[in-house]
Amino acid sequence: MKKVLKFFKRLSLFIMVSFFLGIVLAFALIQISKGMKFDVELDTFAPNVLTRIYDRNGVLLAELVAEKRDIVPIDDIPDNMIYAIVAAEDKHFFEHNGFDIIAMGRATLRNIKAMKFKEGGSTISQQLAKNMTLKAQKHMSRKVKEAFFTLKIEKKYSKREIIELYLNQVYFGRVYGVQEAACYYFGKDAKELNLAECSLIAGITRLPGYYNPYKHFDNAKFRQKYVLKRMVEDGYITFNEAEAAFNQPLEIKRKDKVETKAPYFIDYVKRYLIGKYGVAKTFNGGLIVKTTLDIRIQEKAEDALKIANERRLEEELDEIQGGIIVMDPNNGQILAMVGGTDFKLSQWNRAVQAPRQPGSLFKVFLYTAYLDNGMGTLSDLWYDTPIAFPDIKVKRPEKEDDNDTETGTITPDDLKNLTPAEIKDLDLSETLTSSIVGDTESDEIEDEIDFYIPTNYQHFSGVVNIRRAIQSSINLVAIKVTYSIGPGTVVSYAHRMGIKSPLKPVITVALGANEVNLLEIVSAVSCLPTGGIRNEPTAILQVRDFKGNIHEKYIPHKKRVLDEKTAFLMNFVLMGVVKRGSGWRANIAGHEIAGKTGTTNNFTDAWFVGYTPDYICGIYIGNDDPSVSLGDKQAGGRIAAPIWKDVMKDFLAEIEEPKKFNVPDGIVFKVIDPKTGLLAVPELEKKYTEAYIKGTEPSKYSDPRKKPELNTLDKKIEFFRLKP
Repeated sequence: MKKVLKFFKRLSLFIMVSFFLGIVLAFALIQISKGMKFDVELDTFAPNVLTRIYDRNGVLLAELVAEKRDIVPIDDIPDNMIYAIVAAEDKHFFEHNGFDIIAMGRATLRNIKAMKFKEGGSTISQQLAKNMTLKAQKHMSRKVKEAFFTLKIEKKYSKREIIELYLNQVYFGRVYGVQEAACYYFGKDAKELNLAECSLIAGITRLPGYYNPYKHFDNAKFRQKYVLKRMVEDGYITFNEAEAAFNQPLEIKRKDKVETKAPYFIDYVKRYLIGKYGVAKTFNGGLIVKTTLDIRIQEKAEDALKIANERRLEEELDEIQGGIIVMDPNNGQILAMVGGTDFKLSQWNRAVQAPRQPGSLFKVFLYTAYLDNGMGTLSDLWYDTPIAFPDIKVKRPEKEDDNDTETGTITPDDLKNLTPAEIKDLDLSETLTSSIVGDTESDEIEDEIDFYIPTNYQHFSGVVNIRRAIQSSINLVAIKVTYSIGPGTVVSYAHRMGIKSPLKPVITVALGANEVNLLEIVSAVSCLPTGGIRNEPTAILQVRDFKGNIHEKYIPHKKRVLDEKTAFLMNFVLMGVVKRGSGWRANIAGHEIAGKTGTTNNFTDAWFVGYTPDYICGIYIGNDDPSVSLGDKQAGGRIAAPIWKDVMKDFLAEIEEPKKFNVPDGIVFKVIDPKTGLLAVPELEKKYTEAYIKGTEPSKYSDPRKKPELNTLDKKIEFFRLKP
């Protein structure tokens, strides 16, 4: 009896000491856990979720994903899915506090008996902790951390929240989360799953490869039978329901994959997101990106480039590459972006990554500077005639006569005695560094040489007004105006209006001697239809995460860069380019359209930027090899302007009342004699209406008996004029 009492005393003491030590140990572990650093924090934890990119009207354009996962709320997960997972993975999930001691003990005994790892005893909470910490090392320290993290999960979340997190995290083979599993295996959303589908999906988690129904359908059915049996045992379903579910035919099919639309634009947006939010958040952050793109306009732009190539094939010309940008000038929002004919063949975005010479398109900045600085008006007269600038050094051509083969230098005085035909015969090879072509399909110019003798390809027009010089893209006048106001002024206005690329202030700057990309020149020209207001181009309307937190929202960035009267004068004259000038192929009846063409030497690159009060569209056409010509006479007006019309015609046709360019206060209109630039007398047959800033309009009437009066700037460079 004494021995029995002694035993119970010792047992009681052991229990008391163990209980006390357990309390001390628990307290110590809690204190240790407070200072323990985890890979993630529950307060800031966010699972890896795919990013979706939409157009401005909610059309899904693309998905960016590292792990294929989509988050769904618990209310969109069928009860049978929850019951199937709990029955298969964690029988006592709703009763335990994160650890199932009985299951752990049972698993340990079975593993010892089998002398190998055969069964795990982890609960759903433990598996969630393991998934959330993102690492699966088998070090003891890792297991201890996972255990403490499990306790934190149980303390912070309800059972309903834990199962929601788990079902959105767990790996189902090839995809993560129940929503993606439903799409991948049955081609439907999670909320549409029936009992048979829920039980099959729930069975995959144990061994995703082995129970994959695509590869091992019989294995998947075997596991499904086990899950249904457990659901019956736990009282979630009846035997008859389980039997019916097991015998129900299953159609294993994946949901149609989201095909990326507007791939060049998506790549542009992706680069922006990575630059601002980083790679991890861009691909795993579950961002919902609403862009400025209008898929209707985008598809028109893509089709237009394809149609252009079809036309060329019919004409037995080589295929081309190019870029297209459509933008709303009133807010800078990009509505369409095409960077090439086929993204799969070439990811190089020619709308933003291809700096090329824009040819005469750059004259927009020259004449904007000319008008804005009060240097003249659109009716001012200039002399389109051969011209040579001082300090010219050039080799004389070798003569065929054996008695006269010397070479030497030509001075400005010598040039005054040469005709244009003789000038063309000069050997310019050793001093020429680059050349540009005008876009009237006839103009030609030599650029950046030690001397400079600009020429027109076919003829000189004599006395012309600025309007005609712009509409017909006359290079000689552009060069003379540039010389008069200074190349630096042209560069300054180009940068002010939106050109980002570095520009050299050379005499041929207005003929496109510098390289720019399509997006920046469209953005720069877009300040004209807005009356001189520049809007920074943007592709993003809103960025939020899957929880609804807004990270970014479009805010207009407006800046006045031109006087509104100057902008209107440019709109007014550039409408003439489309109506009767080099851009006539872009004209659409019933709409006020302004624009400018551009072409580079040897017809290597062709451009057209055209706009209405509400839309601006830029076209660049060329070959990736800049030494390859588009073909004879393939100028901007011939090849790029028709593409502009193909992009815009259907969309503009939907506008019932097309807008007109706003005429600001301080603008007056006068009827002008084109030969003199003065007011036209009533009986004059050829006359036209010109716009002026009030106070700059002519006050005298034209007198055909008098010689036309040239702009005073033109008179100052009379010394450089050659004999016509």
